[in-house]
Amino acid sequence: MKRRDTIINNAEALAFKIEGHKVIAENCNSGLEIIDLHERMIILVRETSEVLKEVDVSDNYLNQFEQQISDVSTAFPFLNQIDNPDFVGENNRDSLRLTILGSRANLNAVLKQIQFNHEFFNKLGFFQHNIVAIGANGSGKTTLANELKRYLPQHGVVISAQKILLIPTFSGISNINSTSQKLSSAQVADKTYKSTYSTEGGGNAYGLLVQLGGEFHVLLDNLLAERSAARNQYCEAAVSSKEYRDVPETKLDRALNIWNSLLPHRTISCSDGINITLNMASGETYPAYQMSDGEKVLLFLVAQVLQAPASGFIVVDEPEMYLHKTIVDKLWDTLEAERSDCIFVYLTHDLHFATSRVGSKKIWIKSFKHPNLWEIEGVPDNELPEQLLLELLGSRKNILFCEGTHNSLDVKLFSILFPHLTICPVDSCFDVINYTKAFNKLPMVATKALGLIDSDYHDSQRLTSLTSESIYSYSMAEIENLLLDEGFLNVIARQLLRINPLPTL
Repeated sequence: MKRRDTIINNAEALAFKIEGHKVIAENCNSGLEIIDLHERMIILVRETSEVLKEVDVSDNYLNQFEQQISDVSTAFPFLNQIDNPDFVGENNRDSLRLTILGSRANLNAVLKQIQFNHEFFNKLGFFQHNIVAIGANGSGKTTLANELKRYLPQHGVVISAQKILLIPTFSGISNINSTSQKLSSAQVADKTYKSTYSTEGGGNAYGLLVQLGGEFHVLLDNLLAERSAARNQYCEAAVSSKEYRDVPETKLDRALNIWNSLLPHRTISCSDGINITLNMASGETYPAYQMSDGEKVLLFLVAQVLQAPASGFIVVDEPEMYLHKTIVDKLWDTLEAERSDCIFVYLTHDLHFATSRVGSKKIWIKSFKHPNLWEIEGVPDNELPEQLLLELLGSRKNILFCEGTHNSLDVKLFSILFPHLTICPVDSCFDVINYTKAFNKLPMVATKALGLIDSDYHDSQRLTSLTSESIYSYSMAEIENLLLDEGFLNVIARQLLRINPLPTL
């Protein structure tokens, strides 16, 4: 039996068990709120089953569904008693009711987790490739990243935009079991860092700094411990068998190789097995903590991605931050290839980065209402160039497409005349016509596009027919002729100089 079929059967069996548990709750007089929680959970578990029947999801989602079923099973205290008709009696009814009521908080938490996962990933069509979520500053990207972390606790890692890049100096190698546990704990920790501290009594931010600054320590400590353990095992096997094969490549070795491939004019190494050093082309060496912020963040990101859970989700908040534009695309291309088992979820406002993720599903964070309500739409296929479409989706003003470039006379004049519009110059009148029509076909935007073109090269009948498509023309041949029009000059004078109309000559 396929793993997916097993999960479907488990989900359907679980829905049946929750029905039985609801009977126990009713017999204990547990109240309408508890009964409602049972009914809502039954619906969600059955939705899980239906999704798996209809959609051929990847292992990443199967892991998540499997975890959800496990979480739901442990949230109901008496699932194993549903076949016992004598379980609820006069002597234990009150104690059973108290136990069921005590499970209410956990039931609500699990319910919210499943609801979020279903709503978020269903909007993406359980897309099996990487995802890029585009949103302006204040659109809730960082909050969404942390929500994803909360609802992907075992199968995801969030790489926060906020980092304190402190590289520790190690005096020895830790035990791999200890470092693995610390890494797992760090990966499920809250990554919003929207905290404060009281200054009363000399209070300070030390605790927050320890949490933020300690993340690099945990990452490197585990990489070093894994490498040491792997090489010890290799040496023991080689001595025992008298056979010497290639030394196994560890995650630390891969991290060093990736870093070196991106910055070939200098390299990093770990020749003493304990601390990383930076090697210059001149032959000079420096300890890793003296690297630039860009070099440090490069190592931080590589270490995070290589140690993310298998077949999980890697959520990256502002993947371009601190990095030079010349290496951003190459870095994430490399990391995606290294972790092809994972689904990357990028949260960014950088349109160049968004369009560089070829093959990724693009979504638009349309709006955010505190604390956890997002309006998210998929970016549709459209005749507009992708980067232009992504730029315009965030506009709160109606769009005016016009001929020219950002430095052309058209744009300068229209920016003065139409401050209530987003002015978008495109190459030619045909682009104005096509882009205006294409934008107005988009189903999920509240804004509208207008087009303004020169009237040369078009007959009057053609220009008249275009007005029904919200595309208009001047009464003269081209934009420069407007500067000879008295009425136009009066408008410009009022807008720029705030004076009365020019006197008639």
